[in-house]
Amino acid sequence: MESVGRELDFSSTPWPYAITGCLTVAAIHVFLLAVWKIVGFIKSGSFYRTPVLRWLTVAKRAVVLGCLMPILTGLHLFVIMHQGTPLLMPALLGVLTMGVAAIMLLQLLVGLYREASANVAELEEVI
Repeated sequence: MESVGRELDFSSTPWPYAITGCLTVAAIHVFLLAVWKIVGFIKSGSFYRTPVLRWLTVAKRAVVLGCLMPILTGLHLFVIMHQGTPLLMPALLGVLTMGVAAIMLLQLLVGLYREASANVAELEEVI
């Protein structure tokens, strides 16, 4: 609890934190791009004829990278640098929880997409 009210000192290592911040923002942008592409496939009506599975995989990887960077940075601050605020650990747990929930949701979407693709192919054979 001695870290309350103490300023965090990043003067000795500014570049790793800047790089992890940029990678996190880039991962968020890649995730939004993947969602945009998937929505575009849905709007165009070519959802089952396009590589949607590839964009779902890209979205999963972006979520993993986007959650892993803040977690590793926070653990580095807390464990190695011995700095941090009292809210650091709850924030890390929140990021971890949201990341796991997003990955589970995307994995569910992959399974639903595969099942629906199989049903569409079977339906096209019948028709």
